[in-house]
Amino acid sequence: MALHVICGPPGSGKTTLANKLHRDGDLIFDFDKVAEAIAAPIDNRRGDYIGVIEALRKAVIREAANYRGTIFVIITSFKAALALERRHRAELTVLNVPSNVCVERLIKDQRPGLERRIDAVKKWWKNYVGR
Repeated sequence: MALHVICGPPGSGKTTLANKLHRDGDLIFDFDKVAEAIAAPIDNRRGDYIGVIEALRKAVIREAANYRGTIFVIITSFKAALALERRHRAELTVLNVPSNVCVERLIKDQRPGLERRIDAVKKWWKNYVGR
């Protein structure tokens, strides 16, 4: 298994990049898409779903240990992305797209939970430490 972690703030292009790199037989684990599939829309989601989705991500990585393709993991948390990189010797791509660009994309795409996503962009840049 090859594990490729794609990290960045909301609106940075993580899903777009994973879709561009994805080849037949590869898997993409997109935290937001999983959350929307098993929970409520992002603007109505409660924090207690996060642990469940993180457990699903761990299970996917564990069960795919012998998988022949690439698994792309899309994640916002830089700290969690670094942990995955270290633990699994994953390739890590950090999309450090400026916050104003991310916010413009979020507004243009009319994504649900806009205010929460904008707050997440600000929080990401506050916590991000360049490598």
